[in-house]
Amino acid sequence: MAVNVKEEEVRVEYVVVEETVRTSVEGTLQVPNQKPDIQRVLEIGVEQVKLDDMGSDSDLYVEEGGVSFTGGAIEMGVVYVAAEADQPVHFFHDDLELSNIDLDIPELTSDMNVSVKIEVTDISYEVNPPTDTIEVTAILAIEVKATETREIEVITDVTGIKDSLVDKELLKVEDIIDEINQKKIIKDKNLELDNDISRILKVEGGLITTAKAKIVNGAVKVTGRFKAKVMYVADTAADDQPVYIEEGTFDFTQVIDIPQVTNEMKAYADVDLKRWNYSIADTNVANIDAIINIYVKVTAPREVMAVVDVSSDKVKVEEEVIRVEEIVGENQITDTIVQSFTIPDVKPDIQSIVESKGNLLNLDCNVDDGGVTVTGTLQSGVLYQAEDNSAHFVWSTEAQNADQEFTSFVSVGGAKAGMDCYQDVVLQRVKATKQGDRSVKITATISEYVRVSDLKELNIVTDIIAVSPVVDQPDYERPSRIVYVVQPGDTLYKIAARYNTTVDALVEVNDIENPNYIEVGQKIIIPKEIIDQPRG
Repeated sequence: MAVNVKEEEVRVEYVVVEETVRTSVEGTLQVPNQKPDIQRVLEIGVEQVKLDDMGSDSDLYVEEGGVSFTGGAIEMGVVYVAAEADQPVHFFHDDLELSNIDLDIPELTSDMNVSVKIEVTDISYEVNPPTDTIEVTAILAIEVKATETREIEVITDVTGIKDSLVDKELLKVEDIIDEINQKKIIKDKNLELDNDISRILKVEGGLITTAKAKIVNGAVKVTGRFKAKVMYVADTAADDQPVYIEEGTFDFTQVIDIPQVTNEMKAYADVDLKRWNYSIADTNVANIDAIINIYVKVTAPREVMAVVDVSSDKVKVEEEVIRVEEIVGENQITDTIVQSFTIPDVKPDIQSIVESKGNLLNLDCNVDDGGVTVTGTLQSGVLYQAEDNSAHFVWSTEAQNADQEFTSFVSVGGAKAGMDCYQDVVLQRVKATKQGDRSVKITATISEYVRVSDLKELNIVTDIIAVSPVVDQPDYERPSRIVYVVQPGDTLYKIAARYNTTVDALVEVNDIENPNYIEVGQKIIIPKEIIDQPRG
């Protein structure tokens, strides 16, 4: 019975490199002006690792053979004894800049998708009291992962060989259905400034919330929020040309048509700000356009039984080690966050609540044994009516209580600490309840989807070559020569493997000029003396 194979093609994020690079960064922490000098440092710790104050991916520059940090910072908290008579204890925080860190990773190319995780493994410092500065050195472990989209042919079944001789392994991946890059212009966003404008010097900023992608009616809707900082010369009566910097935020929504998309699939988006266009729309209004690039990827979970070995003398196999992100599991839950805050003293009492709003900030996830811990911050706000019928809006950031941090645990079978996670947390609804004349209770309902993945290295069979029965015959029973007619898909290597010889031997016997090029229908002579006696 002839040996045949069944193949399936999968399109996956292939993990080209995943490694941890250790480096150090040095800098100076500055005590704020309103704080006393340092007599003795009690503790220095890491508050958070920030990628740029605008939350932009522009902090990373990927090039051939490496990646560079062009921004970002480690926010550090310092507890110290002040250089004062009663030696009070004070706290301040300051940033240790990450810019100008260069990592050499030979496998990287500029078109790969690169992500980093930064862990501060050690902190050392020098201080010469009394002083208002601390010289700090932080040792960093930077985990770099680079992926690229690849199409992989996977052999899923072999016929003509006993099933017991064919080993298979289940591979669970995200099959990439489609990916699209589109340039868009977010037009006519007006920012009202505090002063009249003489001229605009520059506009800068970036994405401050992770772009969200949602499949809606056969298309992908991408949403996000930008922050723009405007530096301008004010138009004053004194004509003294003072320079001001003001900022504002604006939301954007783009719908991208992608064929074959269905609601059961998952969509991901990455938004890159290319540049700003700006003009003066009114005496104190700047008109801003953002030119952005939107990358959208749509995937569907797929399970493939891959052939990893064939234990038969009838065939020779070609193998390849693949490195892909395998889906360990996923889950989705609904959670409730309760927050209370008191309105500022400058605001009037609450008569009735008209509307409530909310934002989710600083979302992150971390894999633990058995599931994923999701963290974030709820920023809420209310529009209310006072007794004099005036309307007022208050964000929780303005109130006497800070924004509400939250932590949730989402169970995922098979999850283990150290694996990778993806989170998609959506604020479904926000309800505000009046508690007295000056307090508000916020109840927010959120949906939390998480997916856990892990790097899988798998040795798969990529080709199976049937060995000719002639190889098993005694030398005296073999024909003096075999004339083999080249078939579609044949290579000289496959023909050599079939008859247990080498490419060099076939090239020499057949006087082949280019071993990498043979034509369908071409005749290849195989003398019996080169079977089982390969040369070269």
